[in-house]
Amino acid sequence: MPWQEGSILDMCATTFEDQFAAAAFALIVSRQNGKGGVLELRVIAGVTLPQFGEKRIIWTAHTAKTARDAHKRVADIFLSHPDLKARLKYGDERGITYGNDIRTITLKDGSEIFFFTRSATAGRGLFGDLLILDEALELTDTELSVLRYTLRTAARRTGRRAQTIYVSTPPDEEKHKHSLVLARLRKRALAGARGVGWVEFSVPTLKELQEAAEEQGRKLLGDPRLTEETYWPLGNPSLGYLFDLGQLQNDLVESGEREFLVEGLAAGDYWPDPDPKGHGDPAIDFEVWKDRRDPASVFGAAVTVGPVALGLEVSPRDIATLCAVGWRADGKMHGELVWSGPATAAVARLLQVVDKVDPATLVIDGKGKASSLIPDIRAKGLEPQVLTPGDRSRADEGLVRDIVSGQLRFPAQPMPDVDAAAEQATWRSTGDLRFFDRGASGAPPAPLVSLSLARIGLLTVAASPPEPPPAKALPLDDVHTPAGTGGFGGVLEQVDAGSAQW
Repeated sequence: MPWQEGSILDMCATTFEDQFAAAAFALIVSRQNGKGGVLELRVIAGVTLPQFGEKRIIWTAHTAKTARDAHKRVADIFLSHPDLKARLKYGDERGITYGNDIRTITLKDGSEIFFFTRSATAGRGLFGDLLILDEALELTDTELSVLRYTLRTAARRTGRRAQTIYVSTPPDEEKHKHSLVLARLRKRALAGARGVGWVEFSVPTLKELQEAAEEQGRKLLGDPRLTEETYWPLGNPSLGYLFDLGQLQNDLVESGEREFLVEGLAAGDYWPDPDPKGHGDPAIDFEVWKDRRDPASVFGAAVTVGPVALGLEVSPRDIATLCAVGWRADGKMHGELVWSGPATAAVARLLQVVDKVDPATLVIDGKGKASSLIPDIRAKGLEPQVLTPGDRSRADEGLVRDIVSGQLRFPAQPMPDVDAAAEQATWRSTGDLRFFDRGASGAPPAPLVSLSLARIGLLTVAASPPEPPPAKALPLDDVHTPAGTGGFGGVLEQVDAGSAQW
C-alpha cells in the first residue's frame, strides 16, 4: 500500500555518512492497518540485502501472542518464496525454531531474527543490529534499558550504528500506564530532535479543531470526528484496501466513542503528558543547565583533582543511576552520569566503578528506593553515607544553586537521561523542605537526584578543592654560580629555564 511504501522509505533514509537518519524511528497508526507489514519488509531486507548486512535482528512485543504471531508471519514469507526459502539454514523450514520463550529464523550465512516477549531481563546477554519494539505503548523504562544496550556493537558488524523502531497505536493515558517512554519520544520528535523519525497517521485532536474553528469565527459543537466520515481516512491509511467505511461505522457502534477515537482513528487527545510543567514549580532553568556543558570538563588527572564522590538513586520503575562529582583544578566541580541500568544490576556495577575510581564516599537517600540496596552494599564491605530528609533537601537546593552560579559543570556531550530529568524536574514541598519530585509525570528525576547526592557527598569529604602542591624550589646551594654573575644570573646560565620550576 502507498502509505507502507512511504513509511519504509522514511524509515530507511540514510545520511551522507551512510548512517540511519533516524536512529530512533516510530510508526503510529490505528488498529489493523497493516503496520506489521512494514516491519516484515524491514527485517527481511535487514538480513538479506547487502546494504543492510544486519546479522541479528531482535523483534520484541508486549505479549507472547503478538511475538508468536509476528514470528509466524515472517516465517510464512520465507517459506512461501523460493528464493527466500533457499536462504534459510538447511534450505528449508529447519531454519525456523518455535521455542516457548524465544523463536528464531536463521539463514545459511548465520543471520538471525529473534522474536520474544519483553520483560525486565529479556534480551540481557544478547547483541543485535536492529531492535523492533512492537506494541510500544506498553514499553517500560526497565525493558528499554535492558534492550537498548544490545545494539552497542552493531557498527562493527554492519558499518552503521543500529536503529531502534517503535510501532504502536496511540496510547490512552487511562488504560496504558507504561506509555511514557513512547510519549517522551513523541515529544522529542515534535520538537525536531535530531536523529528521531516519527510517522503518525491520526485525526486532529479536538482541541486543534476547536482552535481552528475559533480562528474562523465559528464555535464547534460536539466532536465532528465522530460524525464526519471525511476525517476517518486520516487515521486509517488502509481504508479502501483492507476495510471499508461500513466496518469503521460498526467499530464506532461497538467500541464506544473514546475507544474508537484512540483505537480506530489514532486520535492524539489522550497521550500522557511527559512534561510536568504546569503540575509543579520547575526546579531548573534548562537553558542555564545547557550553558553548564563545558568542553574542558572531564574526569582525569589533567582536569579533576582530589577525591571523587558517588551518588546512587533508583527510579520508581527500578532504573538505577550512578553519578560522580569531583573537584576541578580551577576550583569548580565536575559532575557526570557514570552508569544507568536495572536496579538488579546496580550493586555489581557499583563494585566495578568503586574498583576503578576508588571514591571517597557513596551517598544514598535513606527515604528513596535505593535504600533497599544498602544491606547488599554493606555486605560487600562498603559503608554508604545515608541522607535524612533534611540532608536530601539541602542537597537538591544546593545542586540548583551551584548550577545557577556556574560552580558545577558537566561534559560537553549531552547526557540524555540527566538532561531530560533536569528539563522536567519540579519541586515537591514538605513543610519547610523542598525536594526534586519523584512522583511527577515525565522523565524520572533519578539521574538528577543521584547527581545531587554525589555533590553533597563531595562537600562532606572535601568542602573545597585540594590545595595545589607547593612549587618545587630549585636548590640554589647545589648550583655553582660563576663569580661576578650574581645569584639568579648564574642559575639561569646553568639551568634550562623552560623546565625549571620556581
